[in-house]
Amino acid sequence: MKRRDSSLRGHKWPWVVGVLAVLLILVGLAVYSALTARSHALRALTEFQYVQRNLSSASTTPGRANLEAHLETALRESQAASSSLTSTVVLSAVQWIPYFGGEIKGAQTLFTDASTAASNGLDILHALDTFQTSDASGDISSVSLTALQRELALTTSKITSLNRPVGSLFGPVGHERALFNGKVARAVSELKNVSNGLTVGREILGIGRSSTILVLPENNAEMRDQGKILSYSLVRTRGASFTVLRSGSVADINLTSPVNVPASPGTKAFFYGEGANEIFQSVNATADFSWTGATAAAMFKKATGITVNAVIALDVPTMAALVGVTGPLTIPGIPEQLTSSSFSTVVLHDLYAQYPIGTQVAQVPRKTELNAIATALLQRLRSSRHDQVSYLRALAGQIPGRHLLLWSADPSVERAIVQLGASGKVDTVLPKRTFHVAVESAVAAKLDYYVAVHESFNVTVLAGGDAWVATTVTVHNTAPAGQPPSYQLGPDNINSHVPGEYVSNIYLWSPAGSKVIGGKSESGLVLNGFSTDVFAQHSTSTPFSTYLSRAVVGGKFVLHLVPQPTLNPATVSVSVHGVGWAVSGPTGSFSLIRPTTLEYSLVAVS
Repeated sequence: MKRRDSSLRGHKWPWVVGVLAVLLILVGLAVYSALTARSHALRALTEFQYVQRNLSSASTTPGRANLEAHLETALRESQAASSSLTSTVVLSAVQWIPYFGGEIKGAQTLFTDASTAASNGLDILHALDTFQTSDASGDISSVSLTALQRELALTTSKITSLNRPVGSLFGPVGHERALFNGKVARAVSELKNVSNGLTVGREILGIGRSSTILVLPENNAEMRDQGKILSYSLVRTRGASFTVLRSGSVADINLTSPVNVPASPGTKAFFYGEGANEIFQSVNATADFSWTGATAAAMFKKATGITVNAVIALDVPTMAALVGVTGPLTIPGIPEQLTSSSFSTVVLHDLYAQYPIGTQVAQVPRKTELNAIATALLQRLRSSRHDQVSYLRALAGQIPGRHLLLWSADPSVERAIVQLGASGKVDTVLPKRTFHVAVESAVAAKLDYYVAVHESFNVTVLAGGDAWVATTVTVHNTAPAGQPPSYQLGPDNINSHVPGEYVSNIYLWSPAGSKVIGGKSESGLVLNGFSTDVFAQHSTSTPFSTYLSRAVVGGKFVLHLVPQPTLNPATVSVSVHGVGWAVSGPTGSFSLIRPTTLEYSLVAVS
């Protein structure tokens, strides 16, 4: 019996070794397949990242061909990664093991979704390839544009469905799923922006029908919320070509009585007294360009009898950006060429500083020169239809800083403008956490060229989660001191009495629902304002106080800051500290060149 047992044991060991060897081989194959899948996935990721960095090149045929090649590679690599996970029996079997199986299924779904994303990206690029930029008349084709918008809507729907919950995924797969969902959300946002941009472009460019557009240039040297309106142009567009119907000073079309337009209590209280519904120079003192555009259209209709389809307001930085596309402008009477870098200085400083007196006499030659600049820019734009994409890109870059603002009489187009962020509205993103500061000139001079603004937000989070926000707006007047009276430096002998004296209204829009002493509802937020007086080479600070109920949500405190479109963007500093809270988040100061969201984490401490 003992010899028999020994014999059985002797036969068992080779069997065990064989089983272990087979298992090791299978595990090796599984590991190899997993590593192979990871290798393919990394290559696909590299291709996706390249496409993301170079999306702007989709506006040209060679650029699209290049992007298509990279997306095709990403598609192949994603499909190969998915196939690698099903290439062995072991990985297929492991799918039934709790946790591990979920990870493998999650990885396979992720790779399949990446393939779908690449395929949809190719569909969009192919749609752009087949898009006919013009019809038989030479205008942009309305039929082709409609087809492109339909393809965009279909692709947006498909990509939206790829945003799947992370669920029980853990480790690298859960992490990558979350990252992928973030990229899907950004892609959907970009596709919606493109679709909204095409909707707005159809209206503004007069695609399919002509559009009558009221263009309001804004002056950043005598600010309202968006700059002061001094002139206008009435433009008719058709298929991206345009004709200037009339233009001139807004003083020629100001009304003798106000238009009756719906307005918030804050708009009536703070701005009606300045003629916001009667005088074009003040119609954009409010922060809501949706209201400004509708009111300006009503005022223009009352003054001229002409109905407009849309209103566009653009300031000097926007014109400078367009000159960057057209190339330098040579204007008779102006000694230097106007380039994108010199444009603002010439228009907002040099054309004013050369006049030694602050009278209406100075306006005649200055307006002649400004009209010559505007005419030269319009003529260059009209003769450069082949550069439409470059112009649109330059204009799009001005939207985040609110330097380019749009309004449409068509409700569907107006919705697209708002969603695109081109309405200038300050309450569309996180209205219960939004702050907006505007420094608006109260002097008939051009001193804003010299003004620098700093916004300081000092936040105290109380034990119960409410917060006090102490906002200080500091205005630095860098105008030269001791100068003689001039058209640029004043005084106007109404509000200012010394050259270089800057008198302004400082406005703070606090979050919707916040408590502000003297605050009133305006532009969807809560507005309060004070007047200030700053002499040349001096500074002054204006304090505000805002109370936010339930400021802490889910252990987070959030601030959303919207810029005023000044020539030089305001600098901002934010300090958040808590009573019974440990706070962590961004510190330091920055230039507010676009809407900015700051998030702080708070942990209760005993």
